[in-house]
Amino acid sequence: MAAKGSVSKHADPNQRVRLLGKDPVKIVLYNGHNVGHGKYLTGEVNGKIVTDATGKPVPLRSIGELVRISSLQ
Repeated sequence: MAAKGSVSKHADPNQRVRLLGKDPVKIVLYNGHNVGHGKYLTGEVNGKIVTDATGKPVPLRSIGELVRISSLQ
């Protein structure tokens, strides 16, 4: 039996990461209630939030593609 709170030292082969081109996407919570956009998850690449042509942040599901970590190695 494993100890309580133990963490596996091996990476999960099924873990996924979202990529935009070759850059990883960091998940960010956007709160745009004051401007009428609502509150949703979006992404940040190289320190800048991913936006559409009008400047509104793009929902996370629409950014890049999901890739398994095992396929990157």
